[in-house]
Amino acid sequence: MYAWYREWTEVARATIKRRDYLIRLGLASRRAPSDGKDTVAPDTGGGADPVDG
Repeated sequence: MYAWYREWTEVARATIKRRDYLIRLGLASRRAPSDGKDTVAPDTGGGADPVDG
């Protein structure tokens, strides 16, 4: 049974590329949250102003 599971795990990891699917299957673990240095800066591109109303 264990040999079958190991083979299935290898096939699943090679086939499935989406990390969220691997996490759901128990084949990957969640990454630690970042420290905030990689966050996206707020948009200051001069887009449309919000409408008051």
